Amino acid sequence: MQNEDIEKELSKLKYHVRLLGETIDWDTKPITALVISMDWDDKQLSRAHDIFEEYDKKLSAKQTINWVEFEHKLRDEFDIGY
Repeated sequence: MQNEDIEKELSKLKYHVRLLGETIDWDTKPITALVISMDWDDKQLSRAHDIFEEYDKKLSAKQTINWVEFEHKLRDEFDIGY
């Protein structure tokens, strides 16, 4: 199989996975749906967990949260914006 054929097959598989991802119920499988919709790998999911855990601990400790800082961390790490 040539590189062009491999790229076409990979592109088709990615499209199929995206379609399958759209069928996942966000209410029952939010993390799975998020990972597929954002096209994350396991390292990116781990990093997202780290960020959310950091702010969850601050909330639990009743610390003041700088939400702009939180948004910037997500933006810088994952290119997530409004």
